[in-house]
Amino acid sequence: MSDWKKQMTARWHRFRQWQLSPEPAAPMTATEHDCLNCGEHYAGNYCPRCGQSAATARYTVRHAMTYVADVWGLGSQGMLRTILHLLLRPGRMIRDYLDGHRAPYFSPFKMLFVVVTILYLLYNILPGEQVAQTSAEIRSAVGEVQSDGTQEVDDVRSIFSMVNRFIDWSENNRALSSLFGALFVALMTSVVFRRPPARPDMNLAEHFVANILIDGQVFVLSLIYLIGYYAFTLKLTYTLPPGVIPLVYLVDFRLLYGYSWWGTLWRLVALVALYLAIIFLLVLIVGIGVGIHVAMNAA
Repeated sequence: MSDWKKQMTARWHRFRQWQLSPEPAAPMTATEHDCLNCGEHYAGNYCPRCGQSAATARYTVRHAMTYVADVWGLGSQGMLRTILHLLLRPGRMIRDYLDGHRAPYFSPFKMLFVVVTILYLLYNILPGEQVAQTSAEIRSAVGEVQSDGTQEVDDVRSIFSMVNRFIDWSENNRALSSLFGALFVALMTSVVFRRPPARPDMNLAEHFVANILIDGQVFVLSLIYLIGYYAFTLKLTYTLPPGVIPLVYLVDFRLLYGYSWWGTLWRLVALVALYLAIIFLLVLIVGIGVGIHVAMNAA
């Protein structure tokens, strides 16, 4: 039992060391090459003149398939590595990426579109009952407001219709809506997480990229949940159980910004409060606008 405990402790320490360390670069080769693009003679993995890889060769079926896989982030294993690091060393991987360790990883913007595409392809192609998403409850509310011919009720129905159109657009363009959502959250995190200990000079663009990576992580978890839920129930849903997304943000923000758990938690609560306050303010502005519109028509 003692030997087993020592082995598990050693494995845990190796795992922790891997979590805390950036992905190492590929070793430099001393093999000499003549660049097929510019003709430069050099030793190494890439041409120092034009940057073309030394592995560039004549097209074969294998190379063609590799380039096709590269479109989906699979040819160089960049996306698979990025997903693995986001799941096993969240926050740390994001910090490494912002610090300039980007060559081993897939572009967060490309990854977001690829993962969302795979998620919705599976959701719409796999046979089985599609479990209604949360937005369906909001969408059904428009049917509960029956028109009685009055301007007030028609205005309320038009508001619901506008909300439904926005929800439909968001669900049909989830990657684009995530980009806008990440920018919105980045504006708030730049205020709530101002001058964090781990990155005191973090700018708005870095907050935005960090939120894109977290969105990608959430969509990967949604994809895993969809596959697992379907395997056990033959039903389809990509909505994560309650509490999972706040937990993801808590862990990622803790490791990314470097605050204590308590410091991260109360800032996350403040972030949610600020988010709800802005949404309430927007709803209030729309409500006031509708009220003015109704009053002017009544007059």
